[in-house]
Amino acid sequence: MPVAEVARQMLDAYPREFNVDRGLLVRCIEACYDCSESCTQCADDCLGEESVQELTSCIRLNLDCADICATTGRVVSRQTGYDADVAGAMLRACIEACRSCADECEIHAAQGMEHCKVCAEECRRCEQALGRRSGTPAVSRKPKALAYAGLSVAGARFTSALNADRTQTGPSGGSARVFERWAQL
Repeated sequence: MPVAEVARQMLDAYPREFNVDRGLLVRCIEACYDCSESCTQCADDCLGEESVQELTSCIRLNLDCADICATTGRVVSRQTGYDADVAGAMLRACIEACRSCADECEIHAAQGMEHCKVCAEECRRCEQALGRRSGTPAVSRKPKALAYAGLSVAGARFTSALNADRTQTGPSGGSARVFERWAQL
């Protein structure tokens, strides 16, 4: 069964009420798991290339992105005892990991490495699923050194939204408010 269907069924079976846009949450979870798989396979394909020494950074970014995406998918799927700070940090880290991995893979894709092309596309899809709403770019295309603390503009807005929630509701904020604010970025 596809990840999105499993996530949808599990969220529908959740024994308590929660006010999260299930469709948005399912898309997030699916994008995270798909990207994780793509990055894992891209790292393995890079290891099979004759020029493996030249792909060290790509392999490292693939593996880091795979781990961060898989973990983000698991963290945001949990609703009981939800911690807005943790979820927000994971979402921001995932956006950044996807962007970095896609940037690196696009370099190798331009040199004819099809696996890097596929991986870059999947990383961009995940980055967009986590950081875009209605076609509005949420990730800064500024050089990393110019981005606030290495985070995207959306990450800074998301952090601000989380801080506003904590001020109003305490440290746990609640998943509904986090995803509502996240969807508005």
